[in-house]
Amino acid sequence: MGNLWSDFIGAQKWRWLGLMAVAFVSIAAITYYFAYQVYVQDAQSQAANQAANGRATLISISKQHTPLLYALSQSSKVHDVLKGGSVGKLNKHLLELNQRANLEAIYLMDADGLTVAASNYQEAINYVGKNYSFRPYFKQAMAGETSDFFAIGATTGKPGYFISQPVFNQQNNVIGVITAKFSVASFLPLWPSKELRGFVSNKDNVIILASDKQWLYRTLNTLSTEQITVIKAQKQFANLQLQNLDWTPLATGQATIAEESFLYANTATLSNGWQLHMLIKTSGVRTQSMITAALISTAIFFLWAWALVIRSKRLKKALLNSEQDRQQLVSVNQQMQREIGERIEAEAKLAKAQGKLVQSSRMAALGQLSASVIHELGQPLTALKTYIAAAELDSPSKPMINLLANLQRVTKRMQMTTDELRLFSRPGDLQMQSVHLTEVINKSLSLIAQSHDHHAVIIEEDFEGNDTAQVTGHDHRLEQVITNLVSNALTALVNTSNPKIMIHIKDDGQNWIIDITDNGPGFGIRDPKRLFEAFYTTKSEQQGMGLGLAISAAIVEEHHGKIWAAQNPQGGAIFYVSLPKTMPAKGKVS
Repeated sequence: MGNLWSDFIGAQKWRWLGLMAVAFVSIAAITYYFAYQVYVQDAQSQAANQAANGRATLISISKQHTPLLYALSQSSKVHDVLKGGSVGKLNKHLLELNQRANLEAIYLMDADGLTVAASNYQEAINYVGKNYSFRPYFKQAMAGETSDFFAIGATTGKPGYFISQPVFNQQNNVIGVITAKFSVASFLPLWPSKELRGFVSNKDNVIILASDKQWLYRTLNTLSTEQITVIKAQKQFANLQLQNLDWTPLATGQATIAEESFLYANTATLSNGWQLHMLIKTSGVRTQSMITAALISTAIFFLWAWALVIRSKRLKKALLNSEQDRQQLVSVNQQMQREIGERIEAEAKLAKAQGKLVQSSRMAALGQLSASVIHELGQPLTALKTYIAAAELDSPSKPMINLLANLQRVTKRMQMTTDELRLFSRPGDLQMQSVHLTEVINKSLSLIAQSHDHHAVIIEEDFEGNDTAQVTGHDHRLEQVITNLVSNALTALVNTSNPKIMIHIKDDGQNWIIDITDNGPGFGIRDPKRLFEAFYTTKSEQQGMGLGLAISAAIVEEHHGKIWAAQNPQGGAIFYVSLPKTMPAKGKVS
């Protein structure tokens, strides 16, 4: 009897060990699969967020010195030199400005493309006397347009980013071009850490900026004969042979470069044809998944083994002591009650941990909001410094008056941004007064003109005889609402042919109704009613935070008004803002 029992126990042991081995491998494989999916989604979301932040950084860097060139184009020193005056003072002036702005060079060309003054006039290799009429940025500026261009310097052989501004005489004719060159080092903030990799391609799909030098001046696809001819004529990449990058973008949000796998995200194309591509290695994701699978599987294995050992002991004891008395059964029942208590305690600890996780998520959301505010203040602060520098160095004149007016508008924009943050942190008191809606709209459009490139967009105003419409409210907050709605419309019109925005003021008897209509893509399948919820956004390609419309809705509500959106029957979107002609007698916005 003893031998039979031992054989039975031995056979059962090997069966359980085999079953546990198979189960362990199965659990590890399943855990790895799901962990990999979770980590891939998290990494792809990280890549998309970094791409959106990088796009904003790219726009900020490329636009930050545009006001400086505009101020220089209005300078009397520049006009005197183009009329044949001495260049000595202008050379020193450009050198001082270049040192303050931390640029590679600032230089002035006449109408034939000949450089007549430059900040590097004292250096052995300088631009004075060089002709750059073959560059696109010169040709476009001579056509009366601001322009930008990335190229390897024809004189210095150093790559850089060129921006140019036409110089107009009193007859509104272009008499010269003022140009600034950025160093590629200005774009290093695009990749703030070693884990983030990527590159920027231009309109010809040539890589002009990259975290990996081996990717520079590679093409994402084969260039046409016409493209190659134009690039050589413009001397954009000197004598470099532009070879294809060995890469393959996949539909699953991944890409391979030289047989190395990456998680991949790209951004919408900028107005100058640039596009940012962000990459994260998948090897790190696989390592995380394997570690997670190993830990979870091992934990489950030991818990299961422990449970089986306990169960085996209890079964053996039950078989060998089938004649136990009732007291032993009571003891087992008490053991089960203790286990239930331990489980209840474990569930309580889990609930507490989940609460901490929710708190951490809220803190992360607050951090994203703070980062957004800091980014929003970055560009106005840069513009403010530039205007101040220009105001100190130029003599008082009509252009200076306009410059100081621009400075005042930028300051107001900074104040409005901090006011909106205060709106979310704690209530404040703002005195209400009579506000002209036409002035609110015109100031908003003027502010937008300083920070958006919307020359291709037609903006029409039709107040239908309601030019004197007034409400009781706070002008800066109402300007923030109009600025946000028009900015959203401009963003929606990026890829629209013949883009157009129409602004109307209507009277329904008790309220003034402002409607802003665009002919963009509209909302698609999205519900317009959800647009005013915090953190809800339709800007999937730009990863907008979804706070702008929520803030606008809060401002309109504190003015006892209403805001809503609808599809435009002719295509596009319509946003309505209804404000009462007379408000309840409260006297303050809080």
